[in-house]
Amino acid sequence: MVHPDTGEIIPYPFRMSFFAPANIPIAVGMVLFGQSVSCSSASASDFTPALMALQTASQLFWQLANQLYNGSVNFANRNATVEVSDAEAATSLAAASAIACGMAFFMGKGAKRIAANPKYSPGVKSAVTRVSYLQPLPHCAPHAPPCLIAVGPPHCSGGSRRLQRACHALQGGPGGH
Repeated sequence: MVHPDTGEIIPYPFRMSFFAPANIPIAVGMVLFGQSVSCSSASASDFTPALMALQTASQLFWQLANQLYNGSVNFANRNATVEVSDAEAATSLAAASAIACGMAFFMGKGAKRIAANPKYSPGVKSAVTRVSYLQPLPHCAPHAPPCLIAVGPPHCSGGSRRLQRACHALQGGPGGH
């Protein structure tokens, strides 16, 4: 497949048709290896420093893998009619990765604190357990707006020349052929 703006061939792993199959191992990694300890049966003794460090490292690894793959797909399929420097692209990827990893870290830490705190009822701990098994969703959904703010400005201010031409053509203005 050839990119319509750059004329370059989009590598197969970064084509939109390959996005879902490529995300399967990432999603499995995020769900299986990036989750917190089951909060319903956890006690303070279950949270050894080594276990917590391993879980934190796993969460951060899978969140970073997700962000790097998504960033690569987005770059390969970008709107190339708006100039974005390499520094802007790297800053956007770093911001998105930092936000995702930060939210994964702090949400996981919050779940562990709730599980280890005896003042929370078994019902609350059960709810936290259910959410912790779906950690990729609670980590990915809230970080989308800050990432959009960090990544979007060059595209929002410049727009797409193809879209602008189409709008002008519909209005009968300049650029419409």
